Amino acid sequence: MKVLFSYEEPTPSFLYKAKIHIDHSVWVDGTLYVNRLNWNYAKTYYKGRIKPIEELKNDLSGTIETPFREITASSLEFLKKHGTIKDISEELLLERMRKTSKEMKLIEEANKISFDILKRLRVQKDEISTYYHLKQLILSQKLEPSFDPIVASVENARFPHYKAQRSEIKNGYLVDFGINYGTYVSDITEMKSLKKPSHKNLYNKLKKAFYKILDSIYPGMLAKELHFNYLKIFKSLGLPEMPHLIGHGIGIEVHEYPSITPKSEHVLENVAIAIEPAYYGTFGLRFERNILIKKRTVKCLE
Repeated sequence: MKVLFSYEEPTPSFLYKAKIHIDHSVWVDGTLYVNRLNWNYAKTYYKGRIKPIEELKNDLSGTIETPFREITASSLEFLKKHGTIKDISEELLLERMRKTSKEMKLIEEANKISFDILKRLRVQKDEISTYYHLKQLILSQKLEPSFDPIVASVENARFPHYKAQRSEIKNGYLVDFGINYGTYVSDITEMKSLKKPSHKNLYNKLKKAFYKILDSIYPGMLAKELHFNYLKIFKSLGLPEMPHLIGHGIGIEVHEYPSITPKSEHVLENVAIAIEPAYYGTFGLRFERNILIKKRTVKCLE
């Protein structure tokens, strides 16, 4: 039996299988175990069988399959008392990697809303003010960010994972953000208000690299092939290799399969990925877009 947990927040696999945002619950092969506090909510929104969570311990037996990467130590110890435990982290990651047309539509809509927000974003006096302006724009759509947004002046954008400060924005800035729409996410990055010609020229080179990488993608290719394409394209344009990978899968999580690494055997078909060419030196630049790779087509969302 498959067992998935929701704690204060649902785990990704719980959301994927149960398709309900509910806390402190357990999903077991289609049955949702909930406490009394959540009973009426579950009856209203869950399309399946519901049982009191007190009955869970009596219903567990045999081989219990659960993703170790998503559960707490106490949950694991609880399951061990009732059966033989099997880790299905990899199995669920691979299952979630393959996107249905419905999942792709949700990711596409998340991107559409993100670009609308990006168009409305206006630079403020400093990074932190611009950061809060961005968050207000997201919340005004009655949505949540898919991760804590990054807003960095072009000078501070040399740090890939940067936290907005009170630094003044003089020569342009980086914004890296996404939204959560129907439990699926977007993840885009753009440089805005660049002033210096040298910054603009290098940014255009990164965008050129992105579209060359995009042109190299075809349904059914191996993820490792995409990694090596990125290296060749960067070298041809005189761009230095990055300290991070060229991209990653997206879905319920901002970073999930497929993995775009030198050894990845993941097949790029019916998947959603983010590609993010970047430069880091005395300043930083990054450009990121999401791509849907279907069975016969490749679509860049922008």
